[in-house]
Amino acid sequence: MKTVISKALLCTILTYSTMVFANEAFDRDAQEYATLHDVSIDEAKKALNIELHRDNIIDLIETQYKGRLAGIYIENTPTYKIVVNLKGDGRNEKKEIALSKALPDINVPVEFVYGAKTTIDVARGQLQKAQKLAQQYLPGVQMVSYNEKTGQIDIEVSSQNTSEMQSKISQLQKSWKNPQLDLNIVFVSYSIKPMSVAYGGTPVIDKS
Repeated sequence: MKTVISKALLCTILTYSTMVFANEAFDRDAQEYATLHDVSIDEAKKALNIELHRDNIIDLIETQYKGRLAGIYIENTPTYKIVVNLKGDGRNEKKEIALSKALPDINVPVEFVYGAKTTIDVARGQLQKAQKLAQQYLPGVQMVSYNEKTGQIDIEVSSQNTSEMQSKISQLQKSWKNPQLDLNIVFVSYSIKPMSVAYGGTPVIDKS
């Protein structure tokens, strides 16, 4: 006898199978996160849930602190938290922000740190200038990006850290003349061609 499965039953089976697969994948990711960051499974699951739903909080922070925002980054240990760097004076503080209506029991730790010299927008506006100046002094420049954690412009260079290179770096630093935005030279072993400039972590090919 031929068995006929209704569309409704088939949909239920597929939905259940998808949920089981998603839960199993989430559990595997949580185990990997716990191992990587040396935290408990519960902390790992909380962190992953925040990662999946954090965009609303990031958007809220960017809107509320527009004009002062110097950087936003994540710290995973000892527990998950969002760190917000802000330009100018202020009292450092820690807040708990509700994650989302879908997960009302999860609050996200957010730490606000004042004292940054400049903002993200101003720093990113200086990337092209930093790139061109770096290429004048340093061989092997690979990537130039703004580091939201340190508040510096990172210049990645495929080269050895020799005395000659240090002399060239000193010349670059003297020519930079921007006390609000420091340059940080990072020596790397890879090579990217053509020259790339990273905006927010995404390489953009420089066509200048």
